[in-house]
Amino acid sequence: DRHFPHLSLAAIHALGTICLNMLRTSLASRSQFAVPAFQVYTGLGVQAANATCDSARNMSTLPANFNKIGTGGRSSVSGITATVFGSTGFLGRYVITEIGRIGSQVVMPTRCTDNHRQHLKVMGDLGQMIFMDYDPLDKDAIMKSISQSNVVINMIGRDFETYNWRYKGVHVDIPKLIAECAAEAGIPQLIHVSALGASTSNPSEFFQSKAEGEAAVREAFPDATIVRPAHMVGVEDRLMNDLARHIINAPFGLTPLVDGGYNKLQPVNVHDVGLAIAEMVKDPSTIGKTYELAGPKVYSMKELHALAALCVREIPRPVFVPSPVAPLMGLPREILQKKIIPFALPNKNIFEINFLKSMTEDYTLNRNPTVSTFKDLHIVPRQLEGLNVDYLRSYRSGGYDYGSTAQEQNAKSRA
Repeated sequence: DRHFPHLSLAAIHALGTICLNMLRTSLASRSQFAVPAFQVYTGLGVQAANATCDSARNMSTLPANFNKIGTGGRSSVSGITATVFGSTGFLGRYVITEIGRIGSQVVMPTRCTDNHRQHLKVMGDLGQMIFMDYDPLDKDAIMKSISQSNVVINMIGRDFETYNWRYKGVHVDIPKLIAECAAEAGIPQLIHVSALGASTSNPSEFFQSKAEGEAAVREAFPDATIVRPAHMVGVEDRLMNDLARHIINAPFGLTPLVDGGYNKLQPVNVHDVGLAIAEMVKDPSTIGKTYELAGPKVYSMKELHALAALCVREIPRPVFVPSPVAPLMGLPREILQKKIIPFALPNKNIFEINFLKSMTEDYTLNRNPTVSTFKDLHIVPRQLEGLNVDYLRSYRSGGYDYGSTAQEQNAKSRA
């Protein structure tokens, strides 16, 4: 009042509202989680400003990155504020990397301690990686985590059941709740990660629950973007690593393959999937579409086993196991994990009962014209051979550079 003696209290409130709106717009995504610091104005001015901002976000048809500032690096402002569920998983770190490197603000609700999520802190600029503790079944916690975001990504998943969590809870109930919260909050874009081969007719409960989860998400959020990656490979994968580990540790390197390992897979590099999801975040034309993401080459399970053996420089020794008998190999672990032991056992994916059941089906692109692929995102997926599976060298029995190639070993055995 001392500085503006000729203005009424109502005019001062209006002036404060205008200044607050200008400040919120200019700072874009950087200021969204610092809003309480700006609430030095009280009363109707702040309420009007918040209502205006939320209304503009919920009704806007502009892309998530319309407030982009800078050249596009990690210290720029992309205009994207993404809440990412499942950020500490295998795929999560690669998605966070691709989103964070363009200057986005990323909110990561997690249930773990700092030791299990601290590696994500450096994947974006200072102050842009935000952790929140939450319960995935608590609606209020989910609403709080997405309240300031314009993109929500759900990657929560589990490839085996535990004492506390079943596939239905992880792949159906939680995604449905997230989709309902996103719809209620007016989030413009929801990306849900499923799996290639998701079908209610699949013999594996894992893929059945993935199909049910897709239906639940689309029911709650009709414009959700569904992503179906094939079996993903990378440094932390549970496919090539498990094969290599078994080749080295099993007696005589004998590896059981369901029906001889002749089912077809089209594995995709996890880096490419992370890049594809980042492109979906930036491109509003991807909203409401379904993407199937697979690598450039189709392999049989037997060929993948041979590739793993080649990388660790051992002779492949696959063992034919009939499909009716295969699930029995995973039965002891299934009983221990679901009925007796209340914590997760070390994951041996190739002996997990639902993985064994799933190996009677093929997991390749079905060339459905209504489904989009890497090509629609202008991404060329990388091949599996070569440096992309070089991480398997660590399993070599005599050290990183140990041994001769498998071809040389075969030649010696014949001689």
